[in-house]
Amino acid sequence: MDPTTVSIPLVGGPGDGNRVLVVVGPDGRPSLTLCLPGDNGISSAPVYELESLEAEPSQWRYCFRSMSNSDT
Repeated sequence: MDPTTVSIPLVGGPGDGNRVLVVVGPDGRPSLTLCLPGDNGISSAPVYELESLEAEPSQWRYCFRSMSNSDT
């Protein structure tokens, strides 16, 4: 069986306005967090957190939370 994927918008941070295609887990939800590796891998990459939309709980968005830092 092929995994189910969904397209989820990114809100805030460097990815604002873009969408990502993610796999839905066995619980019917995408991953809670998303880190978007750049030219330097995950060093200083934006970290997004999954949120449900109030009007439609089965609809999601990833909201920017911080930049990762591999030095910490």
